[in-house]
Amino acid sequence: MTPQQFVLSSIFALSLAMGQTLFKLAANHWQRVQTPANQILSIISPWFIAAVISYGLTALLWIYILRNTALTKAYAFSIAGSALVPVIAFLVFKEPLTAKYAMGFVLVLAGIYLCIS
Repeated sequence: MTPQQFVLSSIFALSLAMGQTLFKLAANHWQRVQTPANQILSIISPWFIAAVISYGLTALLWIYILRNTALTKAYAFSIAGSALVPVIAFLVFKEPLTAKYAMGFVLVLAGIYLCIS
């Protein structure tokens, strides 16, 4: 994997995690709205719009990455994106992280290293 492929794939992984964070922010906003009419309008909240745009751009980045990178190597970064979500949830939403999660995260990173090296 070239340095450019690694950087783009890392950006992809972060983008996946950020997209999930934006969807969570949209969901939190949606829960606070009381009336049914406002609930429908809250679907088009700035958080939801940002999440959809983020996922659209992330999909385009993924397609670009796959033009030049083997799927077997690039896909490992999807897993990294999933593993980053709880870290961001801890930082942004103060959700708890366990020692088991930390150990699992280290194992995921080691697995990605093995897959791309």
